[in-house]
Amino acid sequence: MKILVIGGSYFLGKAFVNKAKDLHELTVFNRGNRPLNLSGVEEVIGDRTVHDSLLPLAGRSFDAVVDFCAYSKGDIESVYKALSGQFKQYIFISTCDIYQRGLGRMLDETAPLEIRDFGGEAGAYIMGKVDLEQELLLCANKYANAWTSIRPAFIYGPDNYAPRESIYFTWISQAGQIIHPQDANGEFQMTYVEDVALAIHNAIANEKAYNQAYNLAPTTMENYDSFADALSVVFKGAFEKVAVDVQTVNEKGIPLPFPLTKEESNYYDGSKALDLIGHYTTLAEGLKKTAPMSYQDYIDEIERLFDENKAKEAEGFMLRALNKARVENNMAFELQMLNELIGYYRQTSEKDKLVEIMTASIAVADKMGLMSSQDGKVAYATTALNVANGYRSIADLENSKKYYAVVQSIYDETLDSHDMLLAGFYNNMSLFYQEHGDIKEAMDYQLKALDIVSFNEAGFETAVTYANLANTAFLLGNKTGDYSKSEEYAKEAIRRFEERNLYDAHYCAAVSALGLCLFNKKEYEQARDLFQKGMNIVENSLGQNSQYLRLKENRDMCISAIASLQ
Repeated sequence: MKILVIGGSYFLGKAFVNKAKDLHELTVFNRGNRPLNLSGVEEVIGDRTVHDSLLPLAGRSFDAVVDFCAYSKGDIESVYKALSGQFKQYIFISTCDIYQRGLGRMLDETAPLEIRDFGGEAGAYIMGKVDLEQELLLCANKYANAWTSIRPAFIYGPDNYAPRESIYFTWISQAGQIIHPQDANGEFQMTYVEDVALAIHNAIANEKAYNQAYNLAPTTMENYDSFADALSVVFKGAFEKVAVDVQTVNEKGIPLPFPLTKEESNYYDGSKALDLIGHYTTLAEGLKKTAPMSYQDYIDEIERLFDENKAKEAEGFMLRALNKARVENNMAFELQMLNELIGYYRQTSEKDKLVEIMTASIAVADKMGLMSSQDGKVAYATTALNVANGYRSIADLENSKKYYAVVQSIYDETLDSHDMLLAGFYNNMSLFYQEHGDIKEAMDYQLKALDIVSFNEAGFETAVTYANLANTAFLLGNKTGDYSKSEEYAKEAIRRFEERNLYDAHYCAAVSALGLCLFNKKEYEQARDLFQKGMNIVENSLGQNSQYLRLKENRDMCISAIASLQ
């Protein structure tokens, strides 16, 4: 769908754009102060408060308009006029602050709106949003469009410009302490930014969301104690709570971000929005994704997510870590994340992203001058091997051969004959020769790798090598008619993986080899079940990538064979 985004370059808007960019055709209109520079996203620079600034959008039509930065009366009407209402739905990002204060009850979307101006910047913000809620209805009625109002409570998350959770992060990082108002009885609701972005995304072209307002407010009420508890989970208790009373906070003007008393508190019913998001992110989960992370924190979290087969979430952390390294000019960690991403995109078969990351990794390795020292050469070879494997996975055998030659040259110069790095290299060279059709050479390389991993008693690597041997032996069996070696290797690989409770793409490669052996023995039902098992594992961890499609093709082959016997 074609979506016009007003704003969209920071915090909530940026979270939405990142969520929607791969699924929709986005045009982002803003002042251009923070260019997104995202592939496939059109950026139009302008300020709707300036006369004729919206003219570049005139005559264009969209499926939806998502407005993140309407604050003053006339902001919504100006967009309607510029587009002559040529869109189906207007989604306005409002706020729970529009409701009347002091009602002493849980406020749903039908609660009365505030009519009092409390003065100052906050008062102007509230009254502006109230005016725009009414303007939205009038414009939608005039142009016969659908409207949706998204009304979040306190939003928090990465890139939050409001001084809320970031105050605490600063206190913890700089002093190992937080100021804690021990007698505060105020309550508040905190909504993770990705939940709001998801609600907006799921409201687009959703007829159930037409002409509806949604409070985005978790059912769990927070207070200063529960907030400190959530921080303790995130930072593993590595800070001290400095207790103060509310009177001291007020007298000293300590900038605490949430209501201190019941009288200041407001309560919003966000249950309706569950139809859009399913569930709210807990405060501890959201703060964990928001808090500044050390490089080791990123590595630990990425490893945990892969261990739990949450590869898509791991991708997000790797990209965040990559950005952190680039901002801080930490080229060593940047290269580490680039290497991790090469492996990820190779497995997910995302060719364009893979080529982009591989190109960047070689550029960083060259910039670091790794080839000028012995240890640096080995590190360079690691990157070159990942790049060679990446090019092999997209059938670019010329570039693959080029980087394998680089690795071979470095390893010949720097490693002894039983080094585990050589085993990994031999395994990958065997796959290269398989794809060249030289099965005997491929088998020779794998047997060399098996000698090394066995010598080093490397459990996981031995299992991977047996899986590779199983598939290579199967190819030899296609020439000789003897699949016994392939079956033997596959069963050994599966046994070793299952001993370690490892069910990943390598395990599925062994499962696939055994399934093919059983198919050739006409044990079709057992083969079908193995292929289905592999499909389930790959889909749950990496999605429907090329390995999944190969497994599916083999499973369907078994189903056809079974049907032909009936």
